Amino acid sequence: MIDLDDYSWLTDRETAVWLQKLAHDSRPVHQQLTQLRKQLSTTRAQLLVQQTTLRQRAVSKFGPWAKQMFFTEIGLQQATDRWLSTYKAIRFQPASSVHDLCCGIGGDLIGLATRHEQTVERRSSLDGDANRLALGWDLAPHMVLLAAANLRNIFGNGILENNSLENVAKEKDNEKYNSDQIAIAQLGDVESLSLPLGAMWHLDPDRRPQGRRSTHVELHRPGPEMVTRLLKTHPSGAVKLAPACQVPADWEKSAELEWISRDRECRQLVAWFGNLTTHPGKRRATLLVPPQMPSSESVAQDKSDPRPDHWIAHSFVGQAGLLLPTAPQLGKYLYDPDSAVLAANLLGELANQHGLATLVPNGAYLTSDHPIDHPLLARFIVLEQIPLRIKPLAKYLSSCDIGSLEIKKRGVKLNPSTLRRQLKLRGSQSATLILARLGQREVAILAQRQAQPNDSK
Repeated sequence: MIDLDDYSWLTDRETAVWLQKLAHDSRPVHQQLTQLRKQLSTTRAQLLVQQTTLRQRAVSKFGPWAKQMFFTEIGLQQATDRWLSTYKAIRFQPASSVHDLCCGIGGDLIGLATRHEQTVERRSSLDGDANRLALGWDLAPHMVLLAAANLRNIFGNGILENNSLENVAKEKDNEKYNSDQIAIAQLGDVESLSLPLGAMWHLDPDRRPQGRRSTHVELHRPGPEMVTRLLKTHPSGAVKLAPACQVPADWEKSAELEWISRDRECRQLVAWFGNLTTHPGKRRATLLVPPQMPSSESVAQDKSDPRPDHWIAHSFVGQAGLLLPTAPQLGKYLYDPDSAVLAANLLGELANQHGLATLVPNGAYLTSDHPIDHPLLARFIVLEQIPLRIKPLAKYLSSCDIGSLEIKKRGVKLNPSTLRRQLKLRGSQSATLILARLGQREVAILAQRQAQPNDSK
């Protein structure tokens, strides 16, 4: 059983030596544990090995920051990645304090802290004002400890660990508080918390208080009742949810619901309230993409990890559930909508605005005879339409000298990996094969992906 003392030991600076050694240890886990147990307890040996594994997995969420952060299994799963948290933090003005409720290991708290990192030129106006902090709250002591350690390791001394607001005020009176201190991680029950007047808030409720993950907000903890109470006194806030969550009807009317995607996956739904909304009662689909760096910069910088605040956000706002026109036939171009558009149910709005039609009623692929440039639509030029039968398809691809094939599908049960083996591809050319339904038929559409403005590829 891991207790708070073990987590405290894990985050101690002296333990960093153990973690650094393990990060470069390629031996099997059982050998690592055997060696560690000669000097450490079984619990702490396992904690070190687990932390090394979690840090490796966390690279996809936190980039190079992961190697100096601390996680739990659940904490990593639920944490907002550095790119989304930085994007979300933009809506929260640096001139106001933000309370990150149920902060976990600090994914969103880190993003909120960067509000100040991104406004260095305004530091002089922020000096000495504790009301402009990012304050993280969590009911679990070990989560508070890990969140504080993560803030410390990323921002250096720009944090206050486990302090109360009273202590912050005392430090301000003693002129010990300064603009470099930008975030706090502290213990507290958010359901009984009283926020300062004018504060904004961000809530990440537990989606599995009963042990099983739920997409119904009513089953989350804290639930909609707490959000209603908060809105009466602090109208500007946000609720982080899973993309598939079903939100209460009154949220649909008053909030702006935003689905955010990155790397072809819709990762989060955020309900924005009060002054944080830009289109109350509407939905937003947002795609985050890394910036295109000039070739001269690509040599000197790691393109796989450009700064989060340099990423580009492409958004589309509209009404959900508009009817989709159905195309009489496949056009010259085919479009694959971003996952955020589909999750937000904005495909009808997007299609109608750009004169696009779907291949089948309620289908996801769109088509047209005219090219459309839109960052939330991947565009393909149609080369050929082929019945979805293995032998004729394999013969045709062979005749086209195609050996490299990107396979996409919607509405078809055939497994792309199985199909790839069956096609036995050989050739020097590359293309995209899109498996879809066209009317009552299943077809394979041979296409070429086209680059578009601001394309991250």
